[in-house]
Amino acid sequence: QHHNKQDGTKTLLASRIEFEKRGNEVNWNEFLESVKNIEPITFKIPKYKVKHKQLLEIPIFDPHFGINDYDYYKPTQERIDRLITSRVWEEIIITIGSDMFHHNDHRNRTAKGTEIQHADMIQAWEDARTFYEPLIQKAIRHSNRVKVFYIKGNHDESLSWAFAKMLEVMYPQVEFDT
Repeated sequence: QHHNKQDGTKTLLASRIEFEKRGNEVNWNEFLESVKNIEPITFKIPKYKVKHKQLLEIPIFDPHFGINDYDYYKPTQERIDRLITSRVWEEIIITIGSDMFHHNDHRNRTAKGTEIQHADMIQAWEDARTFYEPLIQKAIRHSNRVKVFYIKGNHDESLSWAFAKMLEVMYPQVEFDT
């Protein structure tokens, strides 16, 4: 009990919460192995004379890799691929980020620290690579200029930024805004 002049005597309560850490811990060595050997991908880029200077913008928002996997987005990737290869473009712009991953770290938290549904971020990273790399390579082969814009998301601002920086190293022939 607690007593003060204003409120008199009050009964105090206490709570005790016990918790156990879940499994599913991140194997950092496995994650580092998957990203440590990043090298630029070089190939000859043709410069086209484009009759009609056309821009193709590929806005990809909220894929939430980790909750959604590559197989879920494969039909989307195929539609984008057909669009890219449908002609020669003067410029192709691709947006990445914007909640590309379901969460921002390996502790299942968003950028603001809110804990959310668990996702395998190592698999999510690989799924995102499998989705984006062929599209960027096709864009390079079917346009005179490719730009990739990173857009910060509320779930994954750090992890998707790191992914964009990896792509920037891999594709020096692409203009990145990170």
